Amino acid sequence: MTPSLDGLLVYLAVTNLALGLFNLLPAFPMDGGRVLRSLLAMAMPYVRATRIAVMVGRLMAILMAFLGLGGNIMLLLIAFFVYIGGRGELEAVESRYVLKDIRARQALNREAHQVYTSESIDKVVDLIMTTYQADFPVFDLGSNFVGVLTRPHLVGILRTQGREGRIVDSMIPAQNVPVVDPETTLADVWDRMMEEHSRVVAVKEQGRFLGLLTLDDISELIQVMGATKERENTRATQPSTGSAI
Repeated sequence: MTPSLDGLLVYLAVTNLALGLFNLLPAFPMDGGRVLRSLLAMAMPYVRATRIAVMVGRLMAILMAFLGLGGNIMLLLIAFFVYIGGRGELEAVESRYVLKDIRARQALNREAHQVYTSESIDKVVDLIMTTYQADFPVFDLGSNFVGVLTRPHLVGILRTQGREGRIVDSMIPAQNVPVVDPETTLADVWDRMMEEHSRVVAVKEQGRFLGLLTLDDISELIQVMGATKERENTRATQPSTGSAI
């Protein structure tokens, strides 16, 4: 039997309505979960509201996965998306919360090592073995910043040329390295790295090179400062135990 045009239109309308209602379930990061976070954020900090919305979303994901075990592959896929997507959103919100008050200038490592175009890869290998640094600013003999040698590029040159390879042949030229102002917040620096798929940014003030910020630097700050802020927030929300006089 060939379906009529009216029947097809009714079917599409009902399907779209069902999808719209499904999307309103409080399963973050779907729209319903975002609405829940917005409502919660009216009464509590944004990060905490996100955590609660993500927790509710995970419970919904577990429920959907349980229902999907009966053979509904689509429901299982949605449950997976909700669980993974919520965790990613929470990590992004927590990262921005930690980094929004820190400036690029404050995060620079004043004791970072630098290398020169005239040196061999062997020098960098020695530095990596004796320090925790993995990415190095490269200077020419006139002390001008000309590039960056990152860990992935170092591994690549070691595989093709060995320790005798030259730094100048494997570095990222300075014009290809993202540049930020020293007063840029680390939240914006992080976004810049993600947008340009770069593990490093150069911090410059009026054209003068001040130092490098790397993904490793920012990841470490997220962990350390995140723990500090979490402790501060916990203490702020705890009731005072002082005795009334």
